[in-house]
Amino acid sequence: AATLKSLQDQQTHSSATIDAARVTSEAIDQKCDELLNHVEALRRTLTDTKQELSVIDVELESDRRSLLEKQLQQTTSDQQYQATQHELTLCQARLTELEGQFLHAEAELQTATAQSDLVREQLGTLNRDIQSSQERCIVLTGKHEAMQDRHGLLSQMDSEYAGLGDGARQLIELAKTKPHAPYNTIEGLVADLVHVEVHLAPLLDVALGHLSEAVVLSNGQVVDLVQQKKLRIDGRATLLRLDRLPSRKMGDRIQLDGLRGVIGRADRLVNCAEQHHALFQFLLGTTWLVDSLQTAVDLSHYRGSGLRFVTADCERIDSDGTIQIGALQTLSGIVTRRSEMQAVREECDQILSLIETARRQALDLQNAAVDLTAQQE
Repeated sequence: AATLKSLQDQQTHSSATIDAARVTSEAIDQKCDELLNHVEALRRTLTDTKQELSVIDVELESDRRSLLEKQLQQTTSDQQYQATQHELTLCQARLTELEGQFLHAEAELQTATAQSDLVREQLGTLNRDIQSSQERCIVLTGKHEAMQDRHGLLSQMDSEYAGLGDGARQLIELAKTKPHAPYNTIEGLVADLVHVEVHLAPLLDVALGHLSEAVVLSNGQVVDLVQQKKLRIDGRATLLRLDRLPSRKMGDRIQLDGLRGVIGRADRLVNCAEQHHALFQFLLGTTWLVDSLQTAVDLSHYRGSGLRFVTADCERIDSDGTIQIGALQTLSGIVTRRSEMQAVREECDQILSLIETARRQALDLQNAAVDLTAQQE
């Protein structure tokens, strides 16, 4: 019974052990199933992962190729960038050069503009000068024509011996038409033998009076012809013989030079030939030219008593106190007419010279204007 019980107990124990083993086996089986499931899941996961890796590899390959392309593009871009940078550097250098050229051109433009302005200003000045020269030529030409007309009138009057007596005119004509003895002793009128400044000529006419028309003879041959009735004078004539002039005249030693209002002694203010000095000292040695009638009156009463005075207004006080006043008849004096003729001739020559100078200046200015215009173009 004990053995049986032991066997039963063993059987029970074995059953229990079997049951436990069965449970354990079931558990193990379940665990194995779970592990199998897990392995299967892992396998599927691995497969998926491999697929994903394959896709990733494809993508990586694509990315690598893309990266290579991009690197190639980057290299190309770098080269293009460097080329662009080089071109930019060249462009900047060219720009700098162009800026320098622009500044230079601008400076040249400013210089050219300044020169152009200067040329225009010079042209304006030249044109004004040309117009001024032309106007001056016109004025001078008009003045020359007027002076020629004046000289023509004076020459006509002189050739016609205007105001000269018939006797004096006859003797002068004989001297011109028969230049042999005895008519070659006729030296001319007193007015023919003297030269004086034009502003003093009227005063000299007043000082000489009718003696300016006197005929000057070197000796008495003509007088002898008249005395012998071999020469008949038509009209009256005043004769002056150079060989019969007195050596001195009362009052010619009186000196008034330096006194207030005194212009000078008349014979010292005229020009004549050497052989006629004695004649004009005789005619004018006691005649003084003064500024006014008051000066003449004052001097004639005191230091100049016995002298003749002629004022700047052509008034005259003779040595005997006789006073001549009033306006002179126009062109009445031969000395005045001859002096004015000489002055007119000289002024005409001066005007002609001025006209020629003005014309040359106008021509030079016109040529200069043409040159400036050509330079500006």
